[in-house]
Amino acid sequence: MCPAHRRKSRKEADKRTGRVRGSRWSQLRRAVLRDNPFCVDGRTCRGNATSVEVDHITPLSEGGHPTARSNLQGVCHECHVLKTTEEQQRANGRREG
Repeated sequence: MCPAHRRKSRKEADKRTGRVRGSRWSQLRRAVLRDNPFCVDGRTCRGNATSVEVDHITPLSEGGHPTARSNLQGVCHECHVLKTTEEQQRANGRREG
């Protein structure tokens, strides 16, 4: 896919999910990481790792709100990857079954 179509596709997906990008997301991200300096999820790190990513507690694909502070948590990279993988597997199971 060419860069122009990739941008258009991403913008359309953002409209569908309500995802926010840019300065508004940057401010929200900073607030979440400030409030959750250590990984809240703890699947792999047991909460001992520094939060470096912001996770939607309820995924957007499952109806989670994209910017509600109550749906956001700070997590370490490893826990975020594992949680996202589990969510994708769950979503694939819903589509197949």
